[in-house]
Amino acid sequence: ALYHHFDSKQALFEAVFIELEEEFIEIGAQVITPGASAWDNLVAGCHAFLDTCLRPDIRRIVLLDGPAVLGPERWREIEDQYALAAVLAGLQQAMDDGVVTRRPALPRARMVLAAINEAGLYIAQSDRPRVARREAGETFDALLDGLRI
Repeated sequence: ALYHHFDSKQALFEAVFIELEEEFIEIGAQVITPGASAWDNLVAGCHAFLDTCLRPDIRRIVLLDGPAVLGPERWREIEDQYALAAVLAGLQQAMDDGVVTRRPALPRARMVLAAINEAGLYIAQSDRPRVARREAGETFDALLDGLRI
């Protein structure tokens, strides 16, 4: 019955993938603290993503199967629409607040997104995901700290 609504298995997979990307945005919005600095909210959003990487559905659909099933171009289009937009907004606000050195925001956001995706993949591929989550979080914090003034 599901296939009645979708042209193919790939179309169904893409719909589920997009639904999870939208869920990331919702989770990120939930950890934003009104009155907190843009920097603190950016870091909290990144850590919320890393926390979701412990979920089996996220590990399988978004991190392991997503790029292969969707293909690199479509996967990136979806990532750009959701994840990149969120990272870009957070970095831009942190630059506007004077917390992060002003540099071109888009390439910086792409690199932060690539790093967090790799951190998520590290968690997803680990035999000990909770340990990997802690390690990835500590490493990601150190990486982000390098952006601060």
